[in-house]
Amino acid sequence: MPLTTYVSGTVLTAASLNDNLAYAVTVPVAAAGALTCVKAQTTQSGASRVELDNIFSATYRNYLILIEYANAANTLELQVNASGTPVTTGTYNRQAANAGAASINADRATAQTSGRIAANGVQVGAVKLWLYAPFIATPTNYLSEQVNNDGNYQTPIWHNYYGNNENATSYTGLDILSATSFDSTITCYGFGITI
Repeated sequence: MPLTTYVSGTVLTAASLNDNLAYAVTVPVAAAGALTCVKAQTTQSGASRVELDNIFSATYRNYLILIEYANAANTLELQVNASGTPVTTGTYNRQAANAGAASINADRATAQTSGRIAANGVQVGAVKLWLYAPFIATPTNYLSEQVNNDGNYQTPIWHNYYGNNENATSYTGLDILSATSFDSTITCYGFGITI
């Protein structure tokens, strides 16, 4: 029975009140398959590595990580980790594309010790990082989209990085790192696997 809406002058009866209460109990809550925050906003200043431990689990298959950063004189990289120990072997591969002004460039790198997710930029930038099945014991794929305000806000540059860690390993966390210190605000979300 649908929810009854009462207007001025309507008589409230026990039966209609019970129907409303029964309706409230049967209305579904947010679906378990929704995007869920798994790591609240983390802010770091002057760090060269941000450790995001224990964010991957069997509850979620894929993840979205939003990064706002500043003062990164060097590139931002990722390393997946298992129980807090980062993978630093040459098992990261990537394809990159970037556009600035009227030019588009691309490059590829294989057998790297980390996966590139952002080009260097001394001003403020933002990264949208998608990770696919890091907790599943298969190679972990990632896609990173970045806007880099390099030099000043009138000259933004767009970067895309597509890559993987080729190990068929289950990972529980992620490190974001740079050769120099940077400031960042990071929030992690998991995509539910049920509806």
